[in-house]
Formats: sequence, structure tokens, C-alpha cells
Amino acid sequence: MSESLPVLVVDDEEVLLCFLNTALERGGIKVVGATSGAELSNRFLFVTGNVSDDYAVEIRERTGALFIEKPFRIALLIELIKKITSRNE
Repeated sequence: MSESLPVLVVDDEEVLLCFLNTALERGGIKVVGATSGAELSNRFLFVTGNVSDDYAVEIRERTGALFIEKPFRIALLIELIKKITSRNE
């Protein structure tokens, strides 16, 4: 089995970024964290407090990316990340 690539976690709140990095690493996922991002793709998972926000809807329609709404279970986050990272392997 090939080794999977790390997941890029982007959040402008450094405390939340640190928490997510730790939680995902404990779930067996390699993580690279950043406090900003410039590019969208279908391999992104967006975490938002409001999935029905006009901007979130526009991004989802344009990119086909998955969204998860806060608050969420870490198990669901890990499941969605594994789904995304298994695409195009």
C-alpha cells in the first residue's frame, strides 16, 4: 500500500489550527497546517460555521468540494478526509 500524502489544514485561528492538527494526527492522518490558503480544488474539505451562507454555497457549487459544518464530530472529519484523500489514487 502506498503512503498517503499529508492533509493541508488551513484556518485563520491559530488555536483551532493547532487543535485540528493534533486531533487529526491522533486519528492517523498526516497533517500540514497553514493559517491562510489561496487555491481551491475538489480535494479540499471546507470547515464552516454556516454551510448555507451565500459564499459557502457559491464555493461548493463552483468546486464540488465537501463542506463540514461546525460543530462536528472528529470521527466524521476523519471519515471525510479519508474519502477525499482516496480520490484519484
